[in-house]
Amino acid sequence: VNGEQVQIGAEWEPVLLTVMRPCVQLDADCVVADELGLQRSSHGFPRALTLSSVCEALGPQEVLVCQEEKGAEPDGGGASGWRVCSPEAMRKTLRELTLRDGDSLLLLPSTHTSDSVFSVDGDLVTLMTPSDCRWLQVQFRPQTAAEEEEGMRKKIPASGDTLLGEVKQRALEELQLQEQFTVREDLCLRDAGIRLMTSLFLCPGPAPKSSQLFLYCRVSTAPSSDPELELIVEEMLTVKECVMEMVRAAGLEGTCWHVRRMDWCEEVGEPLRDENSSLLEVGISNGDTLMLTEGQLPPKGFLKLMVSWYEDPGGECVLELSPSTERPHTAEMMKSVGFVEISEEASLQDLRCQVLTLPALTDACVPTPEFLRVWLVEDQRLSKILRGSTLTLRKLKVVCGSEVCVQKLQCEENLGVKEVLLRVQMGVPGERAYYPFQEFVWDAGRDPSAKGLYHSLSSLYGVAPENLLLAKHLTEKHTWMPIHNWRVRRERVRTQQVSKRKKKKRVESLQGAPYYLRDGDVIGVKNLLVDSNREFSTLQDEEAQQKLREQTESRRKDVVSVLQSEDSTACSFRAVMWDAELPLCRRMISVCVFIEMCLYVLVVVCVYRCVLVVLCVYRCVFIE
Repeated sequence: VNGEQVQIGAEWEPVLLTVMRPCVQLDADCVVADELGLQRSSHGFPRALTLSSVCEALGPQEVLVCQEEKGAEPDGGGASGWRVCSPEAMRKTLRELTLRDGDSLLLLPSTHTSDSVFSVDGDLVTLMTPSDCRWLQVQFRPQTAAEEEEGMRKKIPASGDTLLGEVKQRALEELQLQEQFTVREDLCLRDAGIRLMTSLFLCPGPAPKSSQLFLYCRVSTAPSSDPELELIVEEMLTVKECVMEMVRAAGLEGTCWHVRRMDWCEEVGEPLRDENSSLLEVGISNGDTLMLTEGQLPPKGFLKLMVSWYEDPGGECVLELSPSTERPHTAEMMKSVGFVEISEEASLQDLRCQVLTLPALTDACVPTPEFLRVWLVEDQRLSKILRGSTLTLRKLKVVCGSEVCVQKLQCEENLGVKEVLLRVQMGVPGERAYYPFQEFVWDAGRDPSAKGLYHSLSSLYGVAPENLLLAKHLTEKHTWMPIHNWRVRRERVRTQQVSKRKKKKRVESLQGAPYYLRDGDVIGVKNLLVDSNREFSTLQDEEAQQKLREQTESRRKDVVSVLQSEDSTACSFRAVMWDAELPLCRRMISVCVFIEMCLYVLVVVCVYRCVLVVLCVYRCVFIE
């Protein structure tokens, strides 16, 4: 081109990089990135060029080439993280380093490694945040039922080394609040893991000291809708003393309690057995959630399970209930009959036999243990049927402190792993009501999609699938989620498919998002031949939704009254990121799902390449 030789090919494709470096004298083609003296310039390089060649082209002086860390959270205090490129990375090409258009490189001269703006720790370089971004927004909890006022929200200047106590004192002055006593908050923002340009809430009450822990407490017998208790205890407190503090805070009585730790996905773990050890020694840290469970600690390797008896009002296999769509396994229909201690290596059949030995069940007429259905209880509701009579409780993931409920059946039952017990109900034509419930075992192993469920219920009711309309009842919200027949959508997608390459069909499952069908779920059925009403909700659902709204408003008023009764002059900080409204488990689950999808794509690509190689070898062999 114009007498110049131009290399072609994917390896010589240009990539546009943003080069940042500190300098005193700015060039004409550079733009100031911030007031710290960093300048930014854009340069294009071939992908086949090594990083060392790029460094030589940018300047003859010796510099540290740093690449911005992708996907890593910036350091506390709003700092930006850079990683020094190793000698091996300097010999790699831009293509091998997977650098793309818009990626940044930091060229740090040796004269700036001791600068206060930069902090070098091994191969990690930290660039402090510019002064125009050094702030935190502090908001005071409203003391009235009115909405938050703008005057109760202030921006406070801060840096990574600013102590939380200093920020709190400045916020009290800005918000015109007074403090009667000093609260120790000796952590700086960086050590506390708080980023700048985020939000903090100023809450009534003392803050934990450096030797104290802030814990959340739940009671196993309390409904899931009850708020968690907040507890501040000394970190050298023993586990037994912490249990008694939790019992007093929850307003309970007695000494027959033990505590278990909950993991990041809110699953109850093993109990804290060493009651004489301190919380610090057993690994309890700030923000952990502890579950207070009734009963003494069972021996190691044994499980202490609370047993309930499911009182069937009709005594029939098909349960008859009112048309209110209330699930037939609420807490009112479960009666506690005692506790059993059993080895975690015992089978489900052993658990059935031991349950029948409880004194409260001596009059229960059960022909054989197979006439008992064993449920796991979560949040005072039946959640899962235990399957496999020969499987051990450990393999069934039954942990210490779990609650099980046994239900007497009219016939023996042996559900398969892929079978789901649903409670189906047909809508009354022309009315906002339903006929009595009927237990229906759906074999999800054959076809877990909506099409499979439609065909199964079609055989049950003798109605064609296209004349049925299904919906799942969301008990907690008292709403219905329609289950659409995906066969029509798949046929539409198939007709729009242009590519002739045969693709593997993805199996849609109702046991996954967004339906998550499980044992005991209520499925509403509409027969469109005789019922033109496609609305599933009933009058009882609307009344229940109104009660939920009233309860929410009542809880909000209770919180406001508690805040008004508290001494508003004694305030402490609780760091809350804007995106921290969701529980930690949901964010971690989202990350796990994303990683699983990436691995799935990687496996598909590898299999596809292997198939191509096999086809090439096969073709070459037959040609020869």
